[in-house]
Amino acid sequence: MEIGESLEQTGERELFEETGVKAKRFKFNDVLSGSEVYYKYPNVDEVYSVICVFSRR
Repeated sequence: MEIGESLEQTGERELFEETGVKAKRFKFNDVLSGSEVYYKYPNVDEVYSVICVFSRR
């Protein structure tokens, strides 16, 4: 997310940046978080992501 963006705005921007597809309407599906989205980098940095899942309408 960029400062001041809503989740929907972030989804719209990221979708376009990654795929070139534009979508103005989204349906919220789920939030993924916790140990299922934990990752430890080779440099030993650790992250727990929070992933918001949307689908285009």
